[in-house]
Amino acid sequence: MGAFRSRRQWLESSISTVLYVAFAIITQLAAPERIRLATQLRFEFVLPLLFIFTYVLRSRLPLWFRETTLLIVSVAAGSLEIFPRLHHPDSGEYTAHVAVLVVLIFVNTVMRVRPSFAVAAFAWAISVECVLIGLEPQSSRAFEMYRVALILGAGFLTVISNYGQDREARLAFLKFAQKDRLAGDLAQSNQRLAQAASTDGLTGLANRSSFDAHLTDLWSRPELSTEECSIVMADIDDFKGLNDRYGHLYGDRVLKRVARLMAEALRGEDDFIARYGGEEFVVVLPNTSMQLALRVAERLRGLVELAGLPAVRTGDPDLHGLRATISCGVSAGIPALIPEASALLGAADAALYRAKRDGRNLVREWRAFSPNTASEELV
Repeated sequence: MGAFRSRRQWLESSISTVLYVAFAIITQLAAPERIRLATQLRFEFVLPLLFIFTYVLRSRLPLWFRETTLLIVSVAAGSLEIFPRLHHPDSGEYTAHVAVLVVLIFVNTVMRVRPSFAVAAFAWAISVECVLIGLEPQSSRAFEMYRVALILGAGFLTVISNYGQDREARLAFLKFAQKDRLAGDLAQSNQRLAQAASTDGLTGLANRSSFDAHLTDLWSRPELSTEECSIVMADIDDFKGLNDRYGHLYGDRVLKRVARLMAEALRGEDDFIARYGGEEFVVVLPNTSMQLALRVAERLRGLVELAGLPAVRTGDPDLHGLRATISCGVSAGIPALIPEASALLGAADAALYRAKRDGRNLVREWRAFSPNTASEELV
């Protein structure tokens, strides 16, 4: 709000300065000799102040300083109109009075200073008008009352207008801030919903739908479709028996521990891991050959076996002799040569079945989509 107010005041003061320069030039050319002093003061004193003030509005000085400078410059410009009256009482009979009204309107309604500054400008206008009346002893009482009533009416109207504009500006700012905050809250809520829709609530890994979307995107990207891609499917060995025997709460702890270990064992941000369902996990390794994928799978299996089950807590069952292991199935192929991504996933699942069949806690491969399709070696 402060930056917008500063830009607005700078633009309005620049326009007002141009108009004042035009006014000063016209009066300099057309003014009689007796009011040459007024035009001289405008060029030598008022205009430099206006240029300085315009520069101040462009700076990042505090708001109170900018508006104080505005009030001082405007008041000084209006007060200088009294000096010709001191030297030539019969010169510019109404010029000074008009100048007071112009300054009052300029400060309070054009520049829209804070209400406290508007009241100060009103007080200045009353003071200057009283001085001007004192310099004209020949004026009638009725005319003096008329001028006082005019300045009071104009002052009250400009102050009321200033207060209304300031209030509307504050309300508009509050509404904008509230709208911006609501938009931010909505964006955060949408982000949380999107995260909840794509993240497994227990392990914090990507869920099945997120995995499917990632695999589809991987298959559709031309720069990756010609590079070999590998998939590792992992399953916690004998998890159902562990879950049934020791309870679902302990089973959840095992799932979270295995998920964290597998996520930490990946190579970098390009590798993608998700909870596929139940106790199954799947890892996508783009730009990775079968040989490298087997190394990654073996690292996953070894890390889980080494780390073991979650730490025992008070009230946990006796887990003596029990350990946590995973079996892994690996497949690899070039996406451009495979009709569907699900085919490569099915090959990894077949390799996982082999690992389970051969005794668990093993890594097996399926080479159906490798360049050498005749080879189906087991690791």
